[in-house]
Amino acid sequence: MEIQNRIRRIAAILLSLVVSVAFVACDNDEDDALTTGGQEVTCVRFDDCVAAFGATQCNEDGVCADDSGDPVRVPACADGDSRPANDGCNTCSCESGHWACTEMACAPATCEDCLASGGTWQPEADACTSDCDLQDISCFRDDCPEPCGSGNCGGCFDATACNDAGCTWNQQGEAMWCTDSAD
Repeated sequence: MEIQNRIRRIAAILLSLVVSVAFVACDNDEDDALTTGGQEVTCVRFDDCVAAFGATQCNEDGVCADDSGDPVRVPACADGDSRPANDGCNTCSCESGHWACTEMACAPATCEDCLASGGTWQPEADACTSDCDLQDISCFRDDCPEPCGSGNCGGCFDATACNDAGCTWNQQGEAMWCTDSAD
């Protein structure tokens, strides 16, 4: 029974984290900005631009911006409005005249998406991390790895893929790697 209670508490905590929202509209004393096309959204990193529809970057001025660096404004909204968040996986809804967006973590679909968003790609975990966060596995910062294959055994990150490519899987202690069968 104690384990079930712990699981319920953990589930409740996780649920509260998943449904947490970020209010990104302006303060009540800035209502004019909302009625004239919204406000600029300040940011430290691109993740802060989730409700700045059309933003593709956090520019050098610390403002959510489009590809050309021009600030993107959060559009005005009416209670009950909803739309997808800028990240494509969260949802924004209008509450009391302000946009609020869920802040669930979004996994990039590909290594290319990950690197384009400023992340680091860790293929063994099929994960986009912020700074090679997962220890003891490979990490790519600038270029995506070439696909696993007989001509690229170093691009194989698990024993099955390595062996299927006709390569040799090696393991020494905790270290694991794939090499050409001729090596």
